[in-house]
Amino acid sequence: MVNSTAEIRQQSVSLLKNDKATIAPPAPAGGTVSAIQEQQPAARPAVVQNGYAIASELFSQGQQQLTRGQIAYQSLVTVGRDLQGMKKILTQMLGSSTAVTQGRIDQLQRHHNNVNQTLNHSRFDGERVLNTQLEFQPKGEPTQSFTVNGLNLVRQRQQSEQLQLSVPDRGTALLTMDAMKTDRQLSQMIDKAVIPLGLRAAATEKGEVIFSARHSDFQAMGNHVTISGQGHRYPAGQANRIKLQPEPQGIETMTLKLADGEQIRHTMRQVNQGLQQVQKGLDQLRNFQADVDSKVGKAMATQSTDHIDEKLQTIRNNRSFAATYQVVTAQANVHRHTVVALLK
Repeated sequence: MVNSTAEIRQQSVSLLKNDKATIAPPAPAGGTVSAIQEQQPAARPAVVQNGYAIASELFSQGQQQLTRGQIAYQSLVTVGRDLQGMKKILTQMLGSSTAVTQGRIDQLQRHHNNVNQTLNHSRFDGERVLNTQLEFQPKGEPTQSFTVNGLNLVRQRQQSEQLQLSVPDRGTALLTMDAMKTDRQLSQMIDKAVIPLGLRAAATEKGEVIFSARHSDFQAMGNHVTISGQGHRYPAGQANRIKLQPEPQGIETMTLKLADGEQIRHTMRQVNQGLQQVQKGLDQLRNFQADVDSKVGKAMATQSTDHIDEKLQTIRNNRSFAATYQVVTAQANVHRHTVVALLK
């Protein structure tokens, strides 16, 4: 325990771009910066349990990610339960044509509605914690990829045309489909044009244009997006509403088709795919938890009671402002790169 204090005057501290602090000590009244007076026992810097203190922001961000993980876990369990219920009913329908009753169809629809509601309500601070593929989102809102019917780089490739793509409350983007441009140039031009609408665009090797937007924005767009052309890819004149097709299609957008045995088997394949996604999501959460535990454990290992005691002891051995400043920072000695690594 330290029995001396340092009388330190207010310092001027400025943080530079490299996150290093420059300290300009004031002129001491007695003429030397190292003047330290023995007065009374000093209060030891506050140290949390296990002998260290970590920046509150680190704990806050880590706690938020763990909370998101808990929400995602509960949602995946609920979704899995509803999908199992759907699978049971579909199995009964495949076993006998007389099992396809209105009551069972209504039960299937209720299970599917429950899945959509569960995923829609699995949010933290307004952001969904699961994307349409039931993958966990540790931070930020998931994005939704989609295609626009008829809009690709292959259709009417030899024809140049200007398209007007309109998104409600976002505006209109002018897409120039120049026949003289390469596919890469066209995809870059489309991407640049739709950025003001809150969208991004990229092209596949087959010439399909894949758009992406925040999931909430995608839901808001719905079936209200319109497009008009010059008579080649799209009709001229009045804009036409277009259907946005999610890519890849998730369990939320699954259509229950039960007219015959083949359609029931197709619906069963979609349900089984959803169950596989639930299992992958749960595995992802387990790996995420283990990774967080490992990183936090390594960060905690960098601080110990003995380490802080050594820094406190320097007051007696080296009575200077620099030594005292190091002691003050000892209790929060978490380097910037450590914080960044933990939050990734």
